[in-house]
Amino acid sequence: MIFQVKKNPILVAIVLFLIILPFFLLFRSESLPSLIIPFLLSAFLAHALIKSYFVIENQKLIIVFGLIKKEIPLRDIKEIRYSNNPLSSPAWTLKRLEIIFAKPIGPRPQFSTRFALVSLPKDETGFFRELTKQNPFLSTP
Repeated sequence: MIFQVKKNPILVAIVLFLIILPFFLLFRSESLPSLIIPFLLSAFLAHALIKSYFVIENQKLIIVFGLIKKEIPLRDIKEIRYSNNPLSSPAWTLKRLEIIFAKPIGPRPQFSTRFALVSLPKDETGFFRELTKQNPFLSTP
């Protein structure tokens, strides 16, 4: 099942500005090599703006943010809660979901808790319902 993410209009406006900024610089006759990084950044942001969603299938939560794709087995997810932490994570909302999951790191299971910060899904109740249907031991908000 696919769930689209919410997008904060202010963040979307900033990203749209960053996407068109290289074109304005091109018309100001900036040197072409100095525009490579802004064009690459704008291409990445445009792709992420269009392609950001969650997929719940085959006992996995798949988080897609443009070219970034993260898979978390549902059996490993312990808790999902709301967070306002802007810690360097790609997200289209300022209020985010913190997904706490256990994945052993090498031979030391005591260092196994990890987390991911992601945007909110548009259909939050449907998203939580689907997750708890597939993992009834999961704690959701």
